Amino acid sequence: MDANIPSIHPHPWLEEDVAALEATKNFAEIGEIVKNVALRLPHKVAMISGPMTSGGKGSNAENLAAYQRAMEYVRSRGHFVFDQLPGERALKKHWHAWNAAQTVQPPGYCWELLPGVYGPIFESGQIKTIFFMPDWKSSKGSAWEHEMAEKLGIERVYIPLNWE
Repeated sequence: MDANIPSIHPHPWLEEDVAALEATKNFAEIGEIVKNVALRLPHKVAMISGPMTSGGKGSNAENLAAYQRAMEYVRSRGHFVFDQLPGERALKKHWHAWNAAQTVQPPGYCWELLPGVYGPIFESGQIKTIFFMPDWKSSKGSAWEHEMAEKLGIERVYIPLNWE
């Protein structure tokens, strides 16, 4: 761990941020809020990439639980992990609205979510490392994040298979 980084992990989410998320009208507005929260941190941070809605354990609840365990795993190894989960409720709200508006059923993958929500934070330069969960390849979003990390020069680290 970098000696210049404080030993206490700051929690940058304020009540105003959560309220602003509730008022968002699209994925890009979520992305701006998430970016601004991350930019409040005094140093660059890590993020976790793993299945949430596609791939992984087969359900959003199980994927979310595994994701939270992965955040703790990475934190326990001395890394400061940006917690993007406060944005999940707003993200799901817009995803459900997008899904309902699709004329083809079942709808395809909501590709606009990724550059709208995650593009701004990746492009901000605040994310130093992305830790990929072992089943990241089963997730369309994680595959996009992997590609973006490579394109933007963000370090990619792979959590080992036997991490849990």
